[in-house]
Amino acid sequence: MFLFIDALSLVAPLVAVVWQFSVWHDLQSRPSPWEPLALGLAIWALYAADHVFDALRGKSSVREPGRKAFHRVHWQIMAVLAVCSGAGSLAITLSSLSDTILVSGLAIAAFVLVYFVSVHCIPVRWRGFWPREAAVALGFGLGTFAPLVPAGSLPSIALIAASIVFFSLCWLNCCAVETWEWQRSGRPSEGTPHASTQWIAHHLSPLAIGVGAVALLIALWLDRGRELGMAGFSSGAALCLLSESQDLFSDSILGVSADLALCVPLLFCSLR
Repeated sequence: MFLFIDALSLVAPLVAVVWQFSVWHDLQSRPSPWEPLALGLAIWALYAADHVFDALRGKSSVREPGRKAFHRVHWQIMAVLAVCSGAGSLAITLSSLSDTILVSGLAIAAFVLVYFVSVHCIPVRWRGFWPREAAVALGFGLGTFAPLVPAGSLPSIALIAASIVFFSLCWLNCCAVETWEWQRSGRPSEGTPHASTQWIAHHLSPLAIGVGAVALLIALWLDRGRELGMAGFSSGAALCLLSESQDLFSDSILGVSADLALCVPLLFCSLR
């Protein structure tokens, strides 16, 4: 089961949708129910496309994560599914969502296009020259929260605070997964992560607790956003616990667990 979830990157869109729902609840807004579906389809399409492009390159090591091995074998099917998923997200956006969301979506799509070109059109050994995990976290956060900004107005303080906490947690998550997979693959020279990525993964526990503490302080400070503050604190604590016990997990379970650590808001949703 974990192998299947890890191979298809199913947790990533769930993380985005869960956090978006939590923001809606905390800010007491009433967005279109089509937004989370468009968001989930778009994020899954991007993850699948990213893995397909990686699969078209040669292996950087004898041992590689199950997710990459899966896409290397089934890249044709995954490419078709990625195109269909992206097309479905675009169709929903054009037919059911506002022009403001469409404009923000196009701006984020341009950002993602630049990222894809910079990552997949250069040699693999150059990837470690810049912290691409920060770019992934930024794009992920913008895609999740930018559509929630009301048309013709600036984002609220609560939304900005939630975005910063979410971006920080995603950045820690990306750095941890990238470094752990590289280490477990035998530390191939071509796939060496950026120095900042390795540093963050090495200091994941205190950093995760720090982000969680900031989220908790935000929850105490703002009239709204308390549920998100508690979720941010719990997600940080979960990442810290996972970092301290990572040797107990297999490759596939470790990667999925790192993503599931960001799904803590789902627990708060279920307790409402």
